[in-house]
Amino acid sequence: MREDEIRDALRGERADAFAPGFADRTLSRWHAARTAPLPLSAALTRPFRVLAPLAAAAAIVFAALSVRHRDAASGQTLSDALLGARRTSVQPSQQRAVTLDDIYGLGSLKPGAE
Repeated sequence: MREDEIRDALRGERADAFAPGFADRTLSRWHAARTAPLPLSAALTRPFRVLAPLAAAAAIVFAALSVRHRDAASGQTLSDALLGARRTSVQPSQQRAVTLDDIYGLGSLKPGAE
């Protein structure tokens, strides 16, 4: 057997040789996959996978900062620090009902408000 015949025989048996039309079929499938509309579930889960770890890390950092800077001298507990609750010195006789205007800062828009 000659060297050229051996090369031709080996070239035909190579594992990286593909059947005719393989590239065209592959490109047409790839193009169809790229132009297909993205399902809603995939559109919602893709950003969640990126943002969820960042949000969890931010929550841990904020919790650590809240605990580190808590006001232990006034008797603020760890749970109060994590929730952002502060101790107030308002006497029961001075308490009044808290309205949504107070929560959202709209009480200052009322005429005669301080």
